[in-house]
Amino acid sequence: MRIILILFAAPIILLGFALLVMLVPLPGPLPEARSDGRNLIAAISTGILALIGLVTLTIHIVRALRLSGNLEQSLLEPFTKETFTCENYQVVGRKFQGQVAGCSVQAEFIPPKAMQHALLNIYVQADIGFNAAIGAAKPILAQRGCKQVELADEVLKHLRIYSDNEEQLKNLLQRSEYKQAIAQLLSEQKLLGLRELYIQPKKIHLRARPTAAVTSQHTEQWLKNLITLAGRNNPSKG
Repeated sequence: MRIILILFAAPIILLGFALLVMLVPLPGPLPEARSDGRNLIAAISTGILALIGLVTLTIHIVRALRLSGNLEQSLLEPFTKETFTCENYQVVGRKFQGQVAGCSVQAEFIPPKAMQHALLNIYVQADIGFNAAIGAAKPILAQRGCKQVELADEVLKHLRIYSDNEEQLKNLLQRSEYKQAIAQLLSEQKLLGLRELYIQPKKIHLRARPTAAVTSQHTEQWLKNLITLAGRNNPSKG
């Protein structure tokens, strides 16, 4: 986003600078405003300013690409183990499939675009039996038929929760390890980026827009929390 703004503003800034140099009266021995000598000074100084701007923009782009590469490596480290296979995804992204603690796991990664953070989707096989969507705000992919669920719970009270089966959802959240897993999955969103959790009958889905602050430890913890939620002894099935 910053690069796009710079590219849009650069011609306007250079034009304004050139006009300023050509038209503003300056003390001698500099040439008079609007004279050929002043026009030459304006052309040279504008060219130098444009060159400085181009070098600065190039450095900024290189740094951004390095940060993007570091973020991708950090995010995807838990999925580069031998238990996972990797393939291309949507041209620029990658998809991983494997097994963790007896659960089928799939991860999809799309690098950051000009106006968006990277996108990381993690899916874990589970036998839940109902739908729920949880986020700091109303989740983008909240399904039809899901109604907002109010919880008088200190751990999750800051989250917005939607489900098509309130009773089963509350039954799921009776165990503290499940509540803690959800809380950790959706914590520190200002620092680590937007995350939303989708519980579906046959899988659990974490949708994340991670920032550069996310490390492999965060991704590893997210995966562990998803595995916890997909536990075989799920109370919602009892």
